[in-house]
Amino acid sequence: MPRPLLAAALLALPLAACRTTRTLKVVSYPPGAVVRLDEEVVGTTPLEVEFVHGGQRRLSLYSDGYRTWSRRVDLELPWYARFPFDLFTEVVVPLGLDHEYTFEVTLTIDTDEEEGEAPAIDAYLSRAVALRRAERARAQVEDEQE
Repeated sequence: MPRPLLAAALLALPLAACRTTRTLKVVSYPPGAVVRLDEEVVGTTPLEVEFVHGGQRRLSLYSDGYRTWSRRVDLELPWYARFPFDLFTEVVVPLGLDHEYTFEVTLTIDTDEEEGEAPAIDAYLSRAVALRRAERARAQVEDEQE
């Protein structure tokens, strides 16, 4: 193989190699919660998002009718993804190693502190009482008409 062609092949090798990806997966029960990573909204659950920097990060989930879930999470990178080893595994010989972090979160219903009942249940019960009263009033009007 001629030298210029060999040199071009060696220079193109890093461009053709796989790059390392770091993925954060967040699943919530119920789904559809808004996800913030540090101070940035990154999407809604179920979520799969790539990130660059590891370390301690703030992960928060928000959903209407549920308590906010917020924790400091440690996205610790493996030894081969830290300096100086990452120069070899990501630059010299890019191995395309993937780092995946998965968090499954069960959100709790937001309750009224004083009464201890969920607002959704209160609204449901109020609606049921109103419907019963309306049904009784309708039945009474029909009885009077007969």
